[in-house]
Amino acid sequence: MKILDGSFQLVEDQPIKTFGDYSKIYLQNCAIKPSTKSDYISMLKKHIIPVFGETRVDKITRLDIKTFLRRKLGTGLTKSTVDHLKACMCNIFDAAYDDEAIQQNPAARLGRIIGRNQEAHTSGVRPIFLNREELSRLLDMFLSERPTHYPLCLLLARTGMRVGEAVALKWHDIDFGRRVIHLRRAKARTIIDTTKSGKSRDVDMSMKLTQVLQDLKRKRAEQEIKSGKRAEWVFPGKFSDTLDATAWRRRTFDVMVRMAGLPKMRVHDLRHTYASLLIENGQPLIYIQRQLGHHSIQITADTYGHLIPKEDKGAVDSLDETLQEKEGRIKTK
Repeated sequence: MKILDGSFQLVEDQPIKTFGDYSKIYLQNCAIKPSTKSDYISMLKKHIIPVFGETRVDKITRLDIKTFLRRKLGTGLTKSTVDHLKACMCNIFDAAYDDEAIQQNPAARLGRIIGRNQEAHTSGVRPIFLNREELSRLLDMFLSERPTHYPLCLLLARTGMRVGEAVALKWHDIDFGRRVIHLRRAKARTIIDTTKSGKSRDVDMSMKLTQVLQDLKRKRAEQEIKSGKRAEWVFPGKFSDTLDATAWRRRTFDVMVRMAGLPKMRVHDLRHTYASLLIENGQPLIYIQRQLGHHSIQITADTYGHLIPKEDKGAVDSLDETLQEKEGRIKTK
C-alpha cells in the first residue's frame, strides 16, 4: 500500500560499531568497582584496543579472541592477567549483544586457553610460605630496624589480611574488647572502596597483635593532642589519608626481607604464610576461609589443600579409643 501511495521509504542500515566504540559505551554505563574500571581502562589502552579497536564488533570471532589471548600469554603476561583481559572483552561484547549488533558473545565460554601442562609456566609467581623461624626473623628485623612499620607487618602476618585491606583500616573498625577487626573497605592504588569480595568480614586478632595495636593507638592519641588533628586512619600516609601500599612494599618491606636474609617475596606471601601456619596448627579450612574472606571454601581448599598432611595415623587411631575402652571393661569383668 505504501508503495502505491508513494509513502514507502528505504531505511538505511545503521553502520555496525567497532569494538572500540562499544568499549566506550561499556565504560560509560558499567556498574563495577572503581578499581576494576581503572584496571579495564589500562588493559584496553595497552593491550586490547591496539588489536581490536578499529574492527567491526561483528567481525571478531572466537578464534580471533583465543589467538589474541594465547599470544598475550606468550609475551609473559600471567594467566591471571590474561583472565582479566578475557573478562573485560566479554563484558564489552555483552554490551554489543544487548545492542543487537551481534548474535552471540564470542568471548563467552571460550573454554581452556592453554593446556594443563602449560599452567605452571603461566601462573605467575609461585607463593612463598615462610616457616615460623623465618617469619620471626622478618618480624624481629622490622622491630629493630623499622619499628614504626612493625605494627603493619605484624597485622598482615597475624590476620592474613590483604595489604589493601590493612591500609584502609580506621580505628573504629577495631574492637579491642572482643579482639576482632571489622573489615569494611580496601584500598586499590589510590581508590578506597569495598573489599575484594564486596562483603565485610570479621577477623580475629591474636593477643600480641591486640597489644601492639593498643600501644599504637595510645601513641596516635598523644600525637593527636599535640597536632590537634584527629587520628582516624590506623596507618596514615605522609601525603594522603592512608599509607601508599606500593611505596611501603618497595621502600620498607622489600628492604626488610633482604636484611632478614629471606628469599624475594611479595607482601601477599604473608597472607599465604598465615594460612599455612594455621593449617600446621590443625585449624579447619572453614575457619581459615572466614579469616581470609574467600568467597567459598573451595577457593581455600584449591589454594592451600596441598599443605594439609596426607597422613594422620593419630586421627584414625582416635576412632578406636571408645572400642578399646569397652574391650578393657569387658576383660575386667
